[in-house]
Order: sequence, then C-alpha cells, then structure tokens
Amino acid sequence: MALPHFDLPERKIPLQLVWPIAGNPVAMLSFDSPEQLRAFVAGMALEPAIPDSTRLKFERALKLFLLGWLDTDLQKGAELIALTALELALKNQYGRVVPPLSGKKIKPGSLEAMMAPRPRRPVPSAGLPVRTAHARFGRPPTWLNRFGFEL
Repeated sequence: MALPHFDLPERKIPLQLVWPIAGNPVAMLSFDSPEQLRAFVAGMALEPAIPDSTRLKFERALKLFLLGWLDTDLQKGAELIALTALELALKNQYGRVVPPLSGKKIKPGSLEAMMAPRPRRPVPSAGLPVRTAHARFGRPPTWLNRFGFEL
C-alpha cells in the first residue's frame, strides 16, 4: 500500500501510543518523527490478495491514523474505522455460514413475552448464590417452585 505523502510537521514531544505487542498487550510505543509513524502505519497494511472493498476501507483507516500525528483524537476514529472494515470483511466471508439470529422481536409486556419460557434457576441478586439470598432475605425457597424454578 502506498500511503499518500503529505508533509507532517515535527513535534516538540514524541507521539506515544499504547499498542499491543508480543508479550505485552499494553506496550507504550514512542514515535519521534513522522517517518517513524509512517513506517509503523505502512506495516499494518493488508495483503494485496484481500478484496478491494475491504482493503480500501482499511487503507482509509490507516490514512486517518497517520493524520493522528497532527491531532491525536483522530487515532480513535481510525481504530473504529479499521475495526468496522475488518468486521465487514468477516461478515462478507462467513456471513453465509453462520445462521442469522431470529428476526422475531418480542415486545415487552405483550402476551407473548409473558408466555416465554422461564429460566430454570433464578438469577441471584447482588451476586449471592440462590440459597444465600434466600437465607439473607428470609424467603423460603418453596415459593419459587410455583413458577417452575428448581432449587
């Protein structure tokens, strides 16, 4: 990939990024010159065998990441565009293999929502196990049996 060449001014302080590297998911990378950042961004380019629709979207994210030298707020936007491009690539590749989720939406409070199957175990409140919650709040566990919960 050929990044567009636009002049980036020198910075008074180096650009620092938190970036995952092998063995350290939160490594601090430092770039002293625009050429260092340009080489780093060029190293993230996708292979030419990737379809153009995906590759061009990802290259747009890389250009925006390079402009992050001027304004660091652009880097977060570049990350989001890159992740969106990769998500679309996965959907294009595997979208036909993975069955779609049911498109049927149940309106809360409707008869259908009230007739939906109940969970087998209640969700404990405040992270307490079910029996501990009953002991703490003084409810005997038998009242749940009327609603189909098994304890």
